[in-house]
Amino acid sequence: MQVLIELTDDQVDEVLVEGLKDGFKTNLEFPEEPNYYEINQAFRTLLAYYMGDKEFNKYIKPFNKLYNTKRLVEANNGL
Repeated sequence: MQVLIELTDDQVDEVLVEGLKDGFKTNLEFPEEPNYYEINQAFRTLLAYYMGDKEFNKYIKPFNKLYNTKRLVEANNGL
């Protein structure tokens, strides 16, 4: 059975943002994966685009400390 649901552009954006948030959080759990930082930056770019600056900055603030700390540790280890 097929069901058709019509969504406004804003509703589509909300669904997209929630999916991007889930993907972003999942990516954070696997820092040893190849291209981790590139993927992380791609999620950040897309989230900022779809959320807008104010909402994005509020959302991303708790993650910035974790992201920067891991990057510094790995840089010190020569990775």
